[in-house]
Amino acid sequence: MMKGKQHAGIEGEEAFINGVRARINELLAAELPDFSRIPEGGKMLRARLVYAVGGRNPDAAAAVELMHGGSLLHDDIIDNGILRRGRPAFWKTHGAKGAILLGDMHFFLALKLLNGRPQMQQDLIEMAGMVCKAAAEEELCGASARYLELARQKTGPLFAFAASAGAPDTQSRAALREAGFLLGTAYQLADDIYDATGEVQRADKSLRRDRMKSPASVQTIAALCKESAMRLQDWPDLQRAWEEYLERQFEPAIKVFTSGASC
Repeated sequence: MMKGKQHAGIEGEEAFINGVRARINELLAAELPDFSRIPEGGKMLRARLVYAVGGRNPDAAAAVELMHGGSLLHDDIIDNGILRRGRPAFWKTHGAKGAILLGDMHFFLALKLLNGRPQMQQDLIEMAGMVCKAAAEEELCGASARYLELARQKTGPLFAFAASAGAPDTQSRAALREAGFLLGTAYQLADDIYDATGEVQRADKSLRRDRMKSPASVQTIAALCKESAMRLQDWPDLQRAWEEYLERQFEPAIKVFTSGASC
């Protein structure tokens, strides 16, 4: 019976994710009806986190993935990345101008999608602002001494938004938000390790692009994941859902990133 419930849960998650993908494509197609090459979605880890603990709100999931997708369009230009998800980066086929403008469209649609949810919209604005500030500080100021803090601020905010989007009360919202920040930090550290140690010939995106090299280890990343779950110990149902998300979605994704690390 438990396996049957788990299978049904997985099917429900995939139906949710497919619906989010379709929603994003519909929104972009409505704004750009004469343009057919919409970038493909990736692992959808943030949308899956919304499904796991964020209230299963499709608008929140689509908004956070739009924000993330827009940031990748811009990041590939900034980093001179020529490969994304196994295909030529968008700017390589449509130019830097096209990628910047489509990224801006992603940001606009993410905020527009939450028009009827002012608190959620404000949260996304706050989180997106944090990402922008950290990225600008890294590019313009270096700030290598603040590596871990910048890793938290670059990638943590959108995971924090996804985690807390459907929180039932103030206390659990704060805990979910911090758990999301910890998870996003772990993801950024793993991604930086991948940039430094991944096999260029087999990678599905451009490597050796990061200016700041990760001082973190696989053990640091594992500790952050464990701490993220511990933040939810006062809410056993949320903690179980979080741990299942870690096991089924998050940890397999970062294992790919860290497989070439020496420690």
